[in-house]
Amino acid sequence: MNRPGLLAFAGILIILGLAMNRHEIMTRPQTVAELDLAAPVILYSTSWCPYCVKAREWFERHEVEYVEYDVEKSVAAATQYRQLRGRGTPLIVMGDDVIQGFNPPRMELALRVLNAQGTTDPSSR
Repeated sequence: MNRPGLLAFAGILIILGLAMNRHEIMTRPQTVAELDLAAPVILYSTSWCPYCVKAREWFERHEVEYVEYDVEKSVAAATQYRQLRGRGTPLIVMGDDVIQGFNPPRMELALRVLNAQGTTDPSSR
């Protein structure tokens, strides 16, 4: 395959991959004001983190909508991550609960609280 054809094919794969994801990927917000901090579930991640992959899979399995910020690609996300006292990735914010690392029992508890509050329903925002 020639280079333009390969680039077009790669672009189509990326678009399809993004369309298939059930969450919003925001990798390059420039200011903290551009971050959706009102989202009930926020995942601060990196592209290479295996526990971030597990967190994404957990969210998909539990049908949780979330916003994801890559702390290595966004200065604003990195700033917010530090303000939340992030120590490694993933850092997960679920409502008022800040969860360091991939911790399914804590995530399940936080999800129950969010469901009881009705804040995981995207139509309620």
